[in-house]
Amino acid sequence: MQKLFAIAIALLATCAISTDSRGQGAKDSAVSKLAHDGYWLKDRKEAYDGAMAMLDKPAPPLQLKDWHGTAVTDNAAKGKIVLIDFWATWCGPCIGQIPHANAISKKYADKGVVVFGACCPEGSETMADTAAKHGMEYPTGKMPEKATADWKIQFWPTYAVIDRQGNLRAIGLQPDYVEKVLDALVTEQPAK
Repeated sequence: MQKLFAIAIALLATCAISTDSRGQGAKDSAVSKLAHDGYWLKDRKEAYDGAMAMLDKPAPPLQLKDWHGTAVTDNAAKGKIVLIDFWATWCGPCIGQIPHANAISKKYADKGVVVFGACCPEGSETMADTAAKHGMEYPTGKMPEKATADWKIQFWPTYAVIDRQGNLRAIGLQPDYVEKVLDALVTEQPAK
């Protein structure tokens, strides 16, 4: 009986340790499952492990400059779910995803979701012209070189989702997983 009690206590302690601030195991949440399933480079262990290690922690700083459109400040993003479209002016798939990101920006605006772009430093001198030419309706800014490493960007486009508390919940999502993650996160953390 004493052994059974000790096992029960150990299991409860394990559950308490793995429970996050949202009241559920972070690895058990719908958002976490989608973030893992939707990561584009699952077959590249080093990239996958590096990206997944960032999840459920405060998002790295991202100091964008020379905004095209209205700059998204920390204040404007506070308490919001944030979708960052890491893109490059020279990247065909990035340009091709602009209409989808425009639609997401409109669809989720009333649910407390902010969408903005973070342009790759390489080729960023044409960011404003490229954004205007391709009808980017959400704001975008130029990334500093350091941000590519800090965010572990392995490919362009890369989508990242930050929750209302400022924690990175998904990164490196395939485009068809972006809305799945947003829907799950809006359910988990509805707008107030």
